[in-house]
Amino acid sequence: MKYELTHQDSKGKIKTTSAEISFLAFVKHATFAGINRPSFPGLPFRYASIFFDFMPSFFGGDHFSPLSELAKDPTETAYMSNRIGRAFADYFSKKIYDAKFTHSYECAMALKGYTIIGERPDFYCDTLRQQFAVEAKGYSAQSVSETAMIKHKVQSETGPLSTHFTVASVAYNLYKNPRIKFYDPEGDDVLYESQLNARLRYFYYRDALRFINFISDSRTQSDLNDYYAYNISLPNIPVKQILVNKGILEQAFQNIEWLDSINNTGEENGNYYIDVDGIGLSYNNSGRHKG
Repeated sequence: MKYELTHQDSKGKIKTTSAEISFLAFVKHATFAGINRPSFPGLPFRYASIFFDFMPSFFGGDHFSPLSELAKDPTETAYMSNRIGRAFADYFSKKIYDAKFTHSYECAMALKGYTIIGERPDFYCDTLRQQFAVEAKGYSAQSVSETAMIKHKVQSETGPLSTHFTVASVAYNLYKNPRIKFYDPEGDDVLYESQLNARLRYFYYRDALRFINFISDSRTQSDLNDYYAYNISLPNIPVKQILVNKGILEQAFQNIEWLDSINNTGEENGNYYIDVDGIGLSYNNSGRHKG
C-alpha cells in the first residue's frame, strides 16, 4: 500500500517522500507495537483481536477500507484510525531512527516506579544506544495543521522518563491516500537507560511469546534456518505463520551484539516479513515440524 511521508528533522528541515508498506509488514507493526504492558491479564485476547479481526479486514489495495458496518460508527472508525496511527509510528521509529523496540510508555513508567497518571506519550523506543518517546495519532481527516502538530509534539515531550529526543507521528487521510507527518523536535544529551531498556526487552519478548503461543497451534522449523514458524490454521486468515528467531527463546536478546545482528528483511520478497526485533510474519504454511 502506498503512503506519503512528511518528515521534519531536529533542524526543522522538512522532506516529503512516497513509498509503500507491505501487508505483512503493516500487520506485524500493528500487532506488536507496544505489546508489553505493565499489568494486563487479558493481553493475548486483546492482541489476537487486532491480529485476526482488525487489521487484515481493513487493508485495501491503496488505502484502508473499513467494513461498511464499522464505517458508519464514528467510535469504531476512531479506534481503527488510532491503531493504524500506532502501527505507522512503530514502523517509522524503526525505519527512520533505528529503533529496535517500541515499548508501551506505561510499561517503562511502571518499571521505573512511577504511578501511571498524568499526560504522557504512547511509546518509549530503544535503539540499543538511545531512547526516545513517540506520540502516535491516527485520523480519518484529510489534513493535519501545523498548529495540531505543535500540540502533538508538546504531548510527545510529556511524561517523567528520560529520553534523548521525542517524536510526534500523525497518520491521516487514512481511508483515501494515507499520509504521515513524522516530526522530530530537538533532543537532550541524557544517559542511556541500560537497566530499564534491558528489563523492557525482557517483558517485550515475554508478552510477545505469550501472544504467539496463544494464537498458534504448532511450532515447526521454518524455511529460514534461524527461525521457528508458529503456525496458524484458522480459515480465512492470510497470515499462516509467525516467524520467531531461535535466539529469542534462548534469551539471546540480553546480548547487544545479537540484537545488532537482526535486520529487517523480506518486505520486498512478498512471502514473508521479519522486523528488526527478530519477529515476523509469513504467508507460507509449509514449515517442517520439529519436536
